[in-house]
Amino acid sequence: MARFKFTNYVPRNEFEYYANHELARIAEHMPYHSSIKAESTQTDDGFIFSVQFTSLNESFAATATIKPAENTRHNRMWQKPAIDKIILDLKKQIRTWHDKRRIEATKTGIDAA
Repeated sequence: MARFKFTNYVPRNEFEYYANHELARIAEHMPYHSSIKAESTQTDDGFIFSVQFTSLNESFAATATIKPAENTRHNRMWQKPAIDKIILDLKKQIRTWHDKRRIEATKTGIDAA
């Protein structure tokens, strides 16, 4: 199972679990044998999150940035919106890919399922 690579910081356990759990859930909808690259890097300005799935014929990628919240010490999941944004973006890409496959299959008379 693919996991996020965290660079320049160690995430809180709750957040690391959430990020990897969501990555695994979205991976179930990707083309078979897709390679996965998921990273989060702390920079001087905040955090950059990126996820990329690559298969033989398709590539799906999403990124999000987030600045530290004022109350990061009190809210252990303050980075969650960045993961949620990436997952939403990837879901849209998957939906578009499935729709495109259905249209192509209809034109050729092949079942796209």
